[in-house]
Amino acid sequence: MTTMKVQHGLAPDEAIGMTINQHLFARKMSGNSFGPVIGVSGATVSRKLRGNVGWSVTELLTAASFFGIEPADLMPTPDGMGGWIPAPFKPARRRDVDALVPQVGLEPTTHGL
Repeated sequence: MTTMKVQHGLAPDEAIGMTINQHLFARKMSGNSFGPVIGVSGATVSRKLRGNVGWSVTELLTAASFFGIEPADLMPTPDGMGGWIPAPFKPARRRDVDALVPQVGLEPTTHGL
């Protein structure tokens, strides 16, 4: 799969790669360890993160599910000059902690811990 070339700014696949790279960094994960998650080699992940190889819809859906975010949270926006702006980083919600510690007023409780 080849990527779209743009005259100015980032190509869509480059912008998506930057966003996914932020999620990998936040999890202290390498491309080699992420490759099996989306079904490709670590070398292919590296090329995808740089925008040299395009992202498939299946890979994006799998990545979003793995990161605990919505697929739309990975999508770039047009910059108005023919390029693309990476999506802002949105960390996943920690569902495991939210289930154990319900929010009560302004003070957190330790219920369930």
